[in-house]
Amino acid sequence: MVAVVTLVVGGATLVAGGLLGRWLERRSVKKAKAIHKPKAMDPKAYDERWNFVVASYQHGQDQYDRLIPWGSGGALLLSVGLLENLIKHPLPGTTWALAGGWAGLFAALASSVCGHWFSARMYEADKNAMDLAQKGSLSDDEKVEHWRLTRTTATMDRWTRALNWISLIGFLGGAALVILFAFLNLG
Repeated sequence: MVAVVTLVVGGATLVAGGLLGRWLERRSVKKAKAIHKPKAMDPKAYDERWNFVVASYQHGQDQYDRLIPWGSGGALLLSVGLLENLIKHPLPGTTWALAGGWAGLFAALASSVCGHWFSARMYEADKNAMDLAQKGSLSDDEKVEHWRLTRTTATMDRWTRALNWISLIGFLGGAALVILFAFLNLG
C-alpha cells in the first residue's frame, strides 16, 4: 500500500512539475519576445566593455575570492590548534563563543566559495549576452536567449552581492567570537 501511494504521489509530482515548467517557459518566451531588440554596440565600445568584463572577473577572482577563504580557513585551523594546545579544558559557559565563531567562519568560507561560482556565472552570462547582441539582427529565439542571459546576469549579481556580505559578516563575526573565546579562557 505504501509503495502504491509513493508511486502515485511521485507520478503526480512529476506531472505537476512538468506542467509548471512548461507554463513558466512559455511565459518567459512571451515576455522576451515583447522586449525591444538589443542593440549592437560600436566595435570599439564592445571591445572596451568585453575587456572590462574579463578584467573585472580576473580582479575579483584574484582578490576577494582569495582573501575570505584563506582568512576563514586559517582562522578555523588556528582556533582548533588553540583549543587543542592552549585551552585543554574550556570554561563551561564559553563554548557558545567557540561554536558561534566556528559557525561564522564556516559560513564565510562556504558563502565565499558559492559567491565565486555565482560571480563566474554572472560574467559568463554578461559576456554571452554582449556577444549575442553584437550579432545585430536577432531571431525570436536569439532575442529570448539574450533576455535570459541579461536576467541571469542580474540574478547572479544579486546572489554574488548577498554572498559577499554574508562572507564578510561571517568572517568578522566568527573571528571576533573566536577571539572572545580565547580571551575568556586564557585571561
